[in-house]
Amino acid sequence: MIDTVPHVPERCFIGGGLQQGASPRIIPLNLDQSRWVLDPDVPEDLGPIYRIRTASGSRVRLPRNPQSIAINTSEYTLSKETTLFAGYFFIANGGHTESANGVRGLAFKLQDDYAYYLKVQFNASNLDSMDQLAQDASSLLSEIFGELMLCTPDWIDVQTGIYPPGNPRKGSFNKPQTDPS
Repeated sequence: MIDTVPHVPERCFIGGGLQQGASPRIIPLNLDQSRWVLDPDVPEDLGPIYRIRTASGSRVRLPRNPQSIAINTSEYTLSKETTLFAGYFFIANGGHTESANGVRGLAFKLQDDYAYYLKVQFNASNLDSMDQLAQDASSLLSEIFGELMLCTPDWIDVQTGIYPPGNPRKGSFNKPQTDPS
């Protein structure tokens, strides 16, 4: 059973004894989109969906609207000299959200036969601000986004019945025919 209470810093770090500093903020990521290409194989009502090439050369699909990914950032005091910054977002059922409540809305729909979510979290103690964390997270995610998506089910394949084997949607999704001319 999927844990319906995602572990997030504002619960776990405080529960572990850290003191929260500045108020949490949602900060949009500035991702490098130069390697993204629109996937022409996605049915219109499920798209537009982008693909990105992985380090091994294969292409994987990104979640819907990857250009609008933001992270939920927060600040914690480790000691008088050390501040810890944390930022996270979730990828769930082909979408994304920066809130623990939002991931419930994406991943726990009764009409879905399958569900998944993945939390992506960035932590650093050698930074000066939550904005710097978002900048560094943007840079890192731009580099590893394809490899990260290799860890998730291809939600378009799930929605169209291609994956997993035995998917009850197999054959029930009518993919639009492309004009051969």
